[in-house]
Amino acid sequence: MKLPAQPSCALDDDDAASLEASLLEDVAPPEREKEDNSVAILCAAGAAVGALVFGYSLGFSSPALPGMLGRQFKHVRCDANGASAAAASLWSAVINIGAAVGALAGGRLVDNVGRKGALLYVAGPLYVVAWTATARAHGPRTLIGARVLLGAGVGASSVAVPVYVAETAPAALRGALGSVTQLAVTVGILLAYVAGALAPHESLEY
Repeated sequence: MKLPAQPSCALDDDDAASLEASLLEDVAPPEREKEDNSVAILCAAGAAVGALVFGYSLGFSSPALPGMLGRQFKHVRCDANGASAAAASLWSAVINIGAAVGALAGGRLVDNVGRKGALLYVAGPLYVVAWTATARAHGPRTLIGARVLLGAGVGASSVAVPVYVAETAPAALRGALGSVTQLAVTVGILLAYVAGALAPHESLEY
């Protein structure tokens, strides 16, 4: 007995190609939308201002010290021979005391008021008060006290800025934006040296 012929299941080339394309579409992962990193970059740039002032504060004493020794200044009462080497060295060094206190307190501040809050409400005001006091100081005690406050701002910034940048940066840019902090510190030190070469000591604090 002869069996009836079975219908052919073969596909022509066009059908096979369309079937393959549809299968690939089902298997392939959906394309990810391109992330907009402009906000993260702006956040890192804003936080880097704190690191920039951090670097300028550290580098400021280097060009200022030679001019302080043996000179009289308009806003600072010194001895007849000007500021002594011991007093000038103390003024330069006390920033480290403030920085140690600011760094130790910075971790608790970051947890309590947040990363941005530590920069806006702690480090920023400390910088403003310290530099204003430095610019308007009428005696060595004011200069030294302002230098300690400046160190506290430096210490708080050294904790808050890297954490803030790392937490706001997307994963793809975290390494690049994380390096902005150290870059800003270095640029701040460079600016202090350039200002020292171009401007007299009395103008550096401005």
